Amino acid sequence: MTEIKKINYLKFFIITFVFSGILLISGNFENSIGAGFNLDIILKILFIVALLFYIYKKDEIETLTNVNIPILYLLAAFIPTVMSILLTACPLDLTVGTDAIVLTIAGTLTTAIWEELYFRKVGCSLFEEEGKFKWYNIIFLAFTFSMAHSLNIFLNGTFATLTQVVFTFGFGIFALALFISTKSIILTIIAHFFMNSVSDFYSLFASQEASQILYCGDFYFLIYVVYVIILIVVGLGILRRNKLIH
Repeated sequence: MTEIKKINYLKFFIITFVFSGILLISGNFENSIGAGFNLDIILKILFIVALLFYIYKKDEIETLTNVNIPILYLLAAFIPTVMSILLTACPLDLTVGTDAIVLTIAGTLTTAIWEELYFRKVGCSLFEEEGKFKWYNIIFLAFTFSMAHSLNIFLNGTFATLTQVVFTFGFGIFALALFISTKSIILTIIAHFFMNSVSDFYSLFASQEASQILYCGDFYFLIYVVYVIILIVVGLGILRRNKLIH
């Protein structure tokens, strides 16, 4: 492994935890002072601007506008969304205010954009080798994306965080496969946004009865493991079909 590659691995890992740590601290700060504005969304917008500037400086800005997406991959992008809907079918309380809905959409969208720009676009640009990837680079990028969510243990507890870490590893491989095979970050943003929308809006609209029905211990975690396996199998299938890993 070259010295440059080693530096890229370390740099990417460190920056990942800096970004994630800042968002975690901002969330705690916002809750502690009861801020009337959403600091989390503001920071994500700043991350997006910084990432776009970085991509621009690398003369890769034109790659962000690729909308030439084969219909098969567009349909595949909704696999996580469909499965998430099936897992969260439950009673809902639809009396939530408009402001909360708008903030949820903004939070979900900014999360999808900055994470896809960073973990897929920037991540892939660091480790691509003549249009292909070593299998361990795919694992590394998915693992780093997964570990970024491990910091949520300070907010959500051990079990919920473990579930999220396992899921994001599978989604990381799936999203990488979509991006690498289509060169469209727009596609992965769509997949990420709609998939996150299910859980984000479930959290917003779920009735008390729904909270008791869902997340049923070990059985729920087992279902999630199956979900993750499907994402990994589909993702690796896409990569192998296009001969993009070696």
